[in-house]
Amino acid sequence: MVESPCSGLLQGAEEYLRSVAARRGTHREIAAMLNTVIQEWDEQHSGTGIPQPATA
Repeated sequence: MVESPCSGLLQGAEEYLRSVAARRGTHREIAAMLNTVIQEWDEQHSGTGIPQPATA
């Protein structure tokens, strides 16, 4: 799943992938790739009715 995070996100593994990206000990390149994919996911799904944090 870490090697193909887009598939994991589509299958509902968002929390898991976020935890792997933030986990201490995850290889930097893997964490960076996961963070990039997760950020793109967030941008694509920000207008889908999912509550987003309020910004001031």
